[in-house]
Amino acid sequence: MTQGEKGIILKNKKGEHGVLPAPKIEVIDVTGAGDAFISGFLYGIHNGKPLVTACQLGICCSIITLQTKETVCSNLNEQLLKQTYAQYFSWEV
Repeated sequence: MTQGEKGIILKNKKGEHGVLPAPKIEVIDVTGAGDAFISGFLYGIHNGKPLVTACQLGICCSIITLQTKETVCSNLNEQLLKQTYAQYFSWEV
């Protein structure tokens, strides 16, 4: 469950659960951030990442989108996602 600037609450059927805080960033426009989160999350799940990592990838897609005036960030790609992940979550995916 996304909570905007408060981060996300995660839980799955395997019993994994927790809260991931949202990094503090400058927000330009919130439009599209939820959709961006879903795309990053699904990218992680599709690539076999653990739940927490998939959620962090979702947060990263949201960060990228929140920092642009566009609803869908036109330069969002795998390289930018990985750079953003390394910046906010300190290790490579």
